[in-house]
Amino acid sequence: MEDLTKALGKDATDSASWCEAADLLETGTVEINGKSYSKQALYIEALEHNAELAVAWVGLGLLLGETETDDGAAAVVVVKGKKHKEQDLYVQALLHDAENAVAWANLGYCMDRRTIVVNGRNLTEQKVFLEALKFDSTSAFTWFNLGRTMDADGDAIATN
Repeated sequence: MEDLTKALGKDATDSASWCEAADLLETGTVEINGKSYSKQALYIEALEHNAELAVAWVGLGLLLGETETDDGAAAVVVVKGKKHKEQDLYVQALLHDAENAVAWANLGYCMDRRTIVVNGRNLTEQKVFLEALKFDSTSAFTWFNLGRTMDADGDAIATN
């Protein structure tokens, strides 16, 4: 982490280093150029410098998914002046890396509506999990959650 903080001290526009610092930070904050950054702030800083960095969108989504609000409402984060819920972060990741299996699987897991538009395609929860499996067919998380979308015969469960 020390090498990253030094590198960011010299070049604060290196979005990959901001993202790597976020990935490495387990708890608390890290100081860079005299300012303290949380894990969330590190991912946001990465995206401020490069909004096409899919791994930063995914990392922020995973972090937001772990966040609980006092009133039970969906947590939101502001990136480049726009509010995003968890699923919005995965959609952003997929705009920049349509083969990101982690983004697909977590999008399916956190979907709060029957269908979602991703890269111009209207997809059901089941189809989102199938997309994830196209790019990582070994993910137990994805297979399990795909199973939750099916009845005993393997047909999609109807949603209201």
